[in-house]
Amino acid sequence: MTDPVLRVRELGVRFGVDGPAAVDGLSYDVHPGETLGIVGESGSGKTMALRALLRLSPPNAVVTGRVLFGDRDLLQEPESAMAAVRGRTIAMVFQDPTTYFNPVLTVGAQVAEAVRAHHRRTSRKAARQRAVDLLRRVGIPAAEHRCDQFPHEYSGGMRQRAMIAMAIANEPEILLADEPTTALDVTVQAQILDLLRVAQEETGAATVLVTHDLGVIAEIADRVLVMYAGRAVEEAPVRSIFDSPGHPYTAALLASRPILGDTLKRLRPIPGVIPAIGELPPGCAFNPRCDLGRDDDRCRTVRPDLRTVVDGHSSACHHAEKLLDIMTTSGERA
Repeated sequence: MTDPVLRVRELGVRFGVDGPAAVDGLSYDVHPGETLGIVGESGSGKTMALRALLRLSPPNAVVTGRVLFGDRDLLQEPESAMAAVRGRTIAMVFQDPTTYFNPVLTVGAQVAEAVRAHHRRTSRKAARQRAVDLLRRVGIPAAEHRCDQFPHEYSGGMRQRAMIAMAIANEPEILLADEPTTALDVTVQAQILDLLRVAQEETGAATVLVTHDLGVIAEIADRVLVMYAGRAVEEAPVRSIFDSPGHPYTAALLASRPILGDTLKRLRPIPGVIPAIGELPPGCAFNPRCDLGRDDDRCRTVRPDLRTVVDGHSSACHHAEKLLDIMTTSGERA
């Protein structure tokens, strides 16, 4: 396997120097052309971890750790250097494009601005033509006409397509996508996922995809990182996650989702709620909601570290081997 294009080491995001941690000790690698899916419930720290990579955290956030892009630590780079990285070598597709588009500028002008921001010698006419080509490339109908329309004249799916056009305008090496299919209907969601896949194939970019939707993960990810209460609790190839989850939280997520065509299977909701930032239990954060280790003193008092349980499959669970054995011998599948 090629060397990672991005290496995240012990990433932490706190609100205040001594404040609670929204992200705690997150580490992972992303390789060229690979899609890493980060999944978890709302409040698990997924979006905060993604935004920290480009130093887009809230002003009161304290970010620690290392984000290694080649031989550069992006957390130590001056802001002028980060301005050259954002949108050029690392680009981001945000969750709600309505929030990030300027309502008083045309969509084409904003896509063209993404081009000219990193290619100052490009003329306005050439940048506009590039914007039209990009909008056409992401499937915007009548791109020449739509280029001169404002964001409110686009549907939700079209705005998301336009945001992807902005993200791939400079053919970045890494594409970050934060819940890119949220609030879209199933048909449009499938189209957006196909578009992300095609964009990745054409540019060769590595992709980090944040979502709470396991169906999206199954569709597009190569590897999966499962987050809970700000920490990574499991990491494995996507097929391993779905066939043999090695953490009770991952198993519970899979059991709580509906299966198309399986009308006899009852959904199993996860009891309780994810703990609030700063109110984590002393041991495993998932312990109060866990059937496997709820009565185990070790689970209540000792926080498990993420460790390799089988080749390529890591879990932060004291009972990971037992769970993997249960899933294998029972033949239970997601």
